[in-house]
Amino acid sequence: MKHVLQNERGMALAIAIVALVIVGALIAGAFFSGTQEQRVAENVRRVQASFGVADGTASASAASRTR
Repeated sequence: MKHVLQNERGMALAIAIVALVIVGALIAGAFFSGTQEQRVAENVRRVQASFGVADGTASASAASRTR
């Protein structure tokens, strides 16, 4: 058992590097998720604006035909 413990000298560095990689991946995922959410919200806003313009144009066209 003592031989195994002598061979673990660099384990703290390896564990610290793995922990940093995991934390970095979590942070990168959070940034990616936030960016995607902003893009989706912007696209929804543009779709709603486009629908409003199309609906207004259709209403104006229908109103001009009934006159």
